[in-house]
Amino acid sequence: KWSCKLCGEKQSLLKEYGRGSGADCRRHVQKLNAMRGAMMEERKRRKSLSGMF
Repeated sequence: KWSCKLCGEKQSLLKEYGRGSGADCRRHVQKLNAMRGAMMEERKRRKSLSGMF
């Protein structure tokens, strides 16, 4: 377990996706969210195309 530097709460670590300053972490999270959104849109597009045939 570790303590969050922002809120001071104890946290458990399941998976570490990145490490750095607050600004670095925000950029990394934004990038990961954008990638996840793109994947979801692609799945939605493929699903709608498969329903057409």
